[in-house]
Amino acid sequence: MKFEIAGDFDDDRRPDKAVVGVYETATGAGRFLLIVTESRASIWKPTFLEVYPGDPGFLGLKQNGSKLELWSCMECGNVSNLVWSRQAQKYVWLRAPKYD
Repeated sequence: MKFEIAGDFDDDRRPDKAVVGVYETATGAGRFLLIVTESRASIWKPTFLEVYPGDPGFLGLKQNGSKLELWSCMECGNVSNLVWSRQAQKYVWLRAPKYD
């Protein structure tokens, strides 16, 4: 598992990066998944953001073919799959994230 994966997840021949992490603001904390695309040389724009407010905790990424797997623990089966939908022109969950 990784905290950052590089690839071309939306098949547009431009580099993409997926990153997971934790955040803290004045009003709370949580976890996030962010995908950015290089729109021009060294210029990255966000294309997907999912935040999970609550207690900060583990998130990990794996790539499985065209799917990005989002893991909420290292040894459990709680994995969610995210893919690029050409038809919808956006990222969609094949299995939505569930957190205990």
